[in-house]
Amino acid sequence: WTWWFLAETYKYLYENNKLTSKELKFLSEEAFWWKDNSDTVFAITLANLAVHNISMPHIANANTIMNTNYNIDLFDNEPLQYDYIFTNPPFWGKENPELIKWSEFAYKTSNTQILFMQHILKKLKKGWECAVVLDEWVLFRTNETAFSKTKELIMNEADLHTIVSLPGGVFTSTWAWVKTNLLF
Repeated sequence: WTWWFLAETYKYLYENNKLTSKELKFLSEEAFWWKDNSDTVFAITLANLAVHNISMPHIANANTIMNTNYNIDLFDNEPLQYDYIFTNPPFWGKENPELIKWSEFAYKTSNTQILFMQHILKKLKKGWECAVVLDEWVLFRTNETAFSKTKELIMNEADLHTIVSLPGGVFTSTWAWVKTNLLF
């Protein structure tokens, strides 16, 4: 459903703003950057974005956490930081602990949600906006240093202003039983 989210964002911006030709070109060729490590999701997203007038989306079939790209040409000139980040890290994902040892993450763990939060904080420009879907247990787990230290970063450096607690079952297609939070 990532393609739908990106396409609807494009549609909203296009329909609710009087864009100059330069702004429209930016919207269709430069505004959207996205990674997913699923071959199927990548192919579906690329096709659907083209159909929905996003002529040059910067999407990659890649592992965001380990920064491995399989179609690097579509991700040339990636910005160092972003104005807006909207994401839902994979629930219950794990990265290879041996690879994490050599990574640049300040707080090492194999948990993808914690690694994603560290990555997001690094990639988001100061003073800009982010929305993240996390399963609730991530916020309350205290038995691992990476979790508690990453939560400290979120609270002290990310200007966290809202947590929306969603009822269990909101995301019915995957991990339906997981209670989730939206962090802004």
